[in-house]
Amino acid sequence: MTMSINVTIPEDDIKAGAAPQYLARAMSAIGFTRGVTLPMPDEDLPGEECNQPAFVDSVDNEDIKSDTVEDVSVDVSPRPFGQADEGKTRRNKDQMAEDKEIEALWPRDKDYIPTNVPATQLLADLKAGKISAETPNISTGDERIDPTGAEDKAQDAADEAAEVDANKSDVLTLDDLRQAAGNFQKLHGMAAAMEIIPELLGCGLHDVPEDQIGAAIEKLNAYKETPEKTEDAPFTATKDDVIAEMLNYAGKYDGERADQSKMVVLNQDRPKIFVAAMGPDITGLSMLPDDPAAYGRVVLALREAIEKNPFDREVKG
Repeated sequence: MTMSINVTIPEDDIKAGAAPQYLARAMSAIGFTRGVTLPMPDEDLPGEECNQPAFVDSVDNEDIKSDTVEDVSVDVSPRPFGQADEGKTRRNKDQMAEDKEIEALWPRDKDYIPTNVPATQLLADLKAGKISAETPNISTGDERIDPTGAEDKAQDAADEAAEVDANKSDVLTLDDLRQAAGNFQKLHGMAAAMEIIPELLGCGLHDVPEDQIGAAIEKLNAYKETPEKTEDAPFTATKDDVIAEMLNYAGKYDGERADQSKMVVLNQDRPKIFVAAMGPDITGLSMLPDDPAAYGRVVLALREAIEKNPFDREVKG
């Protein structure tokens, strides 16, 4: 079977010497590319028919392979660790295998694998040895401001929960347990999640057997926080008090109180402590409002972290 394609080249393009380019564009529009060289008309020749069809050699349809047409795909955001592609509710087998390899190579607490970089980049950095137990997990956060407001975050959480409910199957997976743990953290805060979730489940998220994931999710969803006794007046402090407690933290877990470049543990844990005290929008001292009550909350959080060691740090001082 033979297929013929006729292309009419405008007179202006022929006179301008752009006939080959016009023909190439016309052919690429139907998914066929081929080098074409056309003779240009001699303007001195009278009666030259400029607006005549230019005939392309007949092409057998078997010569037109599917690989000559490039697929056009929509650019989507790279997938972070532990999450599905944008618009999907579950990871595919390759993505689950990729995340499993990241978990195996991750040198620190596996509950705090970063999700602010693409999973492929994170895996490549791990294989290249760019991430070690001493490498700070995240920056100090002093230069970062989360543009997402509290209302947007609440709406996002509601949308995610609705999407999961609409698409979830009867088989519960580790992704479902992670979702429940994320909802728990949003309700009760990071500090409570780090302390209470292991107590409720009796182990870490990754250690829950597959046949007990449903029961674990029910425990997290059913948890109700015990109301705390309200104080007549909030504890207050100053900015200098916050700095002093940060140095106390570095002195105990870094063994250093003077050289900030050696305060690796403080730089890793400080954003978590600030978030536990002030919420997800405050991750550093420069982001704290100039409010004695706010300083007081951070001071108390730092003192609690120094006393209870929630991140299981080695005591060095």
